[in-house]
Amino acid sequence: MSWQQDAACLDVDPDMFFDGTRQTEALKVCGGCAVREQCLQLVIGLSAVDDYGVFAGTSPHGRTKIRAGLAAAQPRAPRPARYCEVRDCGGKHKAKGMCDSHYTKWRAEENLRLGIARLCKVDGCKRVVTARDKCRVHYGREYRAKQKAA
Repeated sequence: MSWQQDAACLDVDPDMFFDGTRQTEALKVCGGCAVREQCLQLVIGLSAVDDYGVFAGTSPHGRTKIRAGLAAAQPRAPRPARYCEVRDCGGKHKAKGMCDSHYTKWRAEENLRLGIARLCKVDGCKRVVTARDKCRVHYGREYRAKQKAA
């Protein structure tokens, strides 16, 4: 004998569980059911019952919240470490398959290509401006020189 045969809804009009105006009645039937927990376990595993109806004393919104809680409680498998895809680099991945250094260079080149960035004002330098019209190398030198002087 399966647990479904002990369900309180077995002898009730099934349309009641899908009629929004009779939802309170349906919830009362489920509230007094002896096999509500078994029904809930079954329903949580079925995504087809998300959009409509009362099942196991839950509304579609209630089932969504239960599933979200169960998903949050599941431990996630650790993600494998990712490394830079640039040949012979091996740096830790940041974005677009590249490490921080390669990604920064790529982004600067893209910004130049799109006309968003400017080149360093120091003669002969082909790097992109990061601060005060200088690249990070020349700005860093200027900054450290000011720190020493102070």
